[in-house]
Amino acid sequence: MYAQQVYCMLDTYHMLKLARNSLSEKHLSSDKGAIKWEYVKQLNELQEHQQLPLANSLTSNNVNYKIKAMNVQLAVQTFSSRVADALEFLKTSNRSDFQDASDAAIQFIRIIDRPFDMLNSRNPFGKEYKAPITPSTLNYFEEVFKKTTKYLQSLSIDGTPILCHNRKTFAFGFIMTMQSTLGLARDLFNLGKNTLKCLLCYKCSQGHLELYFSCIRSRGGWNNNPNTIQLMWALRQLLFKNLVTCSVHTNCGDFGSSCTPVFEFSSESRSNLVEDGEDDIDANILHLMSAIDLTYYQENVKCIIYLGIL
Repeated sequence: MYAQQVYCMLDTYHMLKLARNSLSEKHLSSDKGAIKWEYVKQLNELQEHQQLPLANSLTSNNVNYKIKAMNVQLAVQTFSSRVADALEFLKTSNRSDFQDASDAAIQFIRIIDRPFDMLNSRNPFGKEYKAPITPSTLNYFEEVFKKTTKYLQSLSIDGTPILCHNRKTFAFGFIMTMQSTLGLARDLFNLGKNTLKCLLCYKCSQGHLELYFSCIRSRGGWNNNPNTIQLMWALRQLLFKNLVTCSVHTNCGDFGSSCTPVFEFSSESRSNLVEDGEDDIDANILHLMSAIDLTYYQENVKCIIYLGIL
């Protein structure tokens, strides 16, 4: 028996796509009634007909997601709080096609979006649901995760509790990831020495691996099955130079800044660069400006620059 704890965290991006697939293909229901995919489709049709989006990124690509089923961005845009706000606005505006049990769909979108944001915090200065886990906010995260867990356990598909259905993966995955994240945060905040000030949950996702192997595939002409030689040279370039960037069409987003190489090498025989003196720089500027044909107005500007240099 090992004394160390082992925490299992499923990738939240995949859980979000599975939640979207279950909503569109199965009959989900909660305590507030049926959770219908039709409201998302009707919202998209209304926005396309009026040619005026209600402050959200919902398009026909989000509704017809099976063409790009692995694209994470489409699922993120669908389960957005802005989509829930648009549905709530249409309900309060007495739109007849958004009155019947739309509260259940609004609640489902909001509750799925909330833990997704909290489990993907990547900025130590984030606010609200995108804030990192800190010792001072740990109790708040516990409260939100507890409410989310209770809601997910109350869901059902065709009358069967969701945790007993074969489509339970997204609900079970969110619950297990939330509990594991809290346990990991407690351990990291109570190390005694070298404790963390905050926990950025995005560091626990598999997006880094996907982006890295996307860079490897790009070295072989986007070859999904590189041989050992291709893999060796791709790894070498990534480690030494890091000149390969991932594709913009990858299924996960690259939210990081430009990376530096793991190893840096510089030649000892590199010649020292000789910097021009200030007089040489001024002479070069005057020479370049004299070779340009300027208008009367630009000549006056040039005279002012001449006086400033001299």
